[in-house]
Amino acid sequence: MDIHRRRHLEKLGLSARWLDRPKAASADAYAAKFYSSQHYGLEPETVAGIEHHDVHSPSIARAWLAERFPDSGTVQIVFGRRSVCVLDSAVFLENWRNLFLPARDDVFVLHNLSRKVFFYCHEDELEVGERRF
Repeated sequence: MDIHRRRHLEKLGLSARWLDRPKAASADAYAAKFYSSQHYGLEPETVAGIEHHDVHSPSIARAWLAERFPDSGTVQIVFGRRSVCVLDSAVFLENWRNLFLPARDDVFVLHNLSRKVFFYCHEDELEVGERRF
């Protein structure tokens, strides 16, 4: 687990459950199935109905995401092989902008009650779609 990310979430007052290394690696391998090898973003062969949004306004991006991503249940936030946490979906939707660092992070978020998948690109772009499996 990335101790800096954990501290960052704690500073935000967010209670996340961090996966141990084997489970984090497994979550990362699963998320990789939905990542395009051709471009930054979701893979159309494994993700249906991909919608894209360039972040110009955090409030507009938040509304855009809230319309497309469930607020019930939990999400797995996959930062990488060693850094995966579980967070309430409503908490994620409220705080997503503070969780990621533009110019650094490429992050997958998998919803645990639906097939929704969210991708945040370091270029401040969002994609949402539905996993085909």
